[in-house]
Amino acid sequence: MYEDKKDGTIVYESFEEMEQDLLKPETLWEKIKYTPYRIWDRITDWYISIVSFFQRGKRGYAYSDVWDFDSYLAKVLYGGLSELKEKTKAISIHPNEVSYEEWLSILDEMIEGFKARVECEDFEQYINNDVDKKLKRSLELLSKYFNNLWW
Repeated sequence: MYEDKKDGTIVYESFEEMEQDLLKPETLWEKIKYTPYRIWDRITDWYISIVSFFQRGKRGYAYSDVWDFDSYLAKVLYGGLSELKEKTKAISIHPNEVSYEEWLSILDEMIEGFKARVECEDFEQYINNDVDKKLKRSLELLSKYFNNLWW
């Protein structure tokens, strides 16, 4: 790690070095110095949460949802499909072209793909753990059975 002479930025020679530097414990001075920023962050987070609550009530989505829209939609679809599956089990509704057992299997496959996307924390995990394949399959099934997602 060294400081750039031109603009004073810190340059790391490896990712591990940067990670080690960023994860080191804060000194007492750093805790005192950054407290006002942390308080301000909590206030703005609180404000955004309240605004988002009203925006979702009015429009069904909030500006903050659009910041990471793919993750937001994956959460909504995962939760919605899980609920649909429980309702489907209770009253045995399914599309005419598939049997009841096949429909439950299709719902499971869609749920599995969106659950994998929701639980995926970073891009490397997304690529390496077959999350992409599961998600693509879920999206194919969602597209095919979109008009059958009701109970």
